[in-house]
Amino acid sequence: MGKKRKARSFRTPSRRFRVWNKKMDADTYSAILPKVKPLASEDVRMYQVVHEDLIKIVKDVLSRNGSEYARLHGYLSFAEKIWYAIQHYSSKALQLEADAYFLLWVYRGYYDEVLREIAKKLGVEISTWDTIMSRLGVTVAVDVEELAEAVADKLELKKIAEGEADTVSGTEVVIYEYSDTEPFKIGAHLDLSNMTDTDEIEIRVYIKISSDAPYKLFDKATYTGVQSAPIVYILPHVAHYGYRIVVYQISGDSFKIPYEIFKGKTM
Repeated sequence: MGKKRKARSFRTPSRRFRVWNKKMDADTYSAILPKVKPLASEDVRMYQVVHEDLIKIVKDVLSRNGSEYARLHGYLSFAEKIWYAIQHYSSKALQLEADAYFLLWVYRGYYDEVLREIAKKLGVEISTWDTIMSRLGVTVAVDVEELAEAVADKLELKKIAEGEADTVSGTEVVIYEYSDTEPFKIGAHLDLSNMTDTDEIEIRVYIKISSDAPYKLFDKATYTGVQSAPIVYILPHVAHYGYRIVVYQISGDSFKIPYEIFKGKTM
């Protein structure tokens, strides 16, 4: 009777490569590499182009949501998942996969609207919340008007200021500043329609964490040239002692930035 064969453990492709690479002597490796590298480069080059395109898409979406720019890598990871799903699924299967990734990223704290816009730019329309909830077996029956009134009453969300700010090259110009003795939530819309090809600005948000503390930089985003989507939405953030929105013009001529400010109580 023959000798019993030993069970072999499964090796992943990367594990097999590491073992193969470890056993190969330098001379053999140097002889094979010139022949293998061009073949591998074609595949690598394709993925490099795709990755660069995904970065451009995500940056374009986040340029209109400056406060989310700090989480660019998280949104880029979502874009990569959607792109991967597009390569492997179609029709209903693609829809289910995209919606699943959307739910996961929303659960992680990423913004619904930003995720939907990224997916849409990749050619995938994320399902409505009603569709997603019904698929999960959850029925949501809500009087929209009553809900809107309840939310507005809770937050007391209202416009507290509007106006125009003139940029000055090489200088920080305060667009709006607010302080209070109670915590508040504040956000803004800025209109960059007046920017020209030579203009480059940086929108900065500062916050004070105590009454006698100086303002510290909280968030910033850079905008260059004519804006195809000129309205910048600064997402509402919680502050207490002070909140300041500033524009710093890096280059170009002075121009006006119309704005409106919204404030609500913290939940």
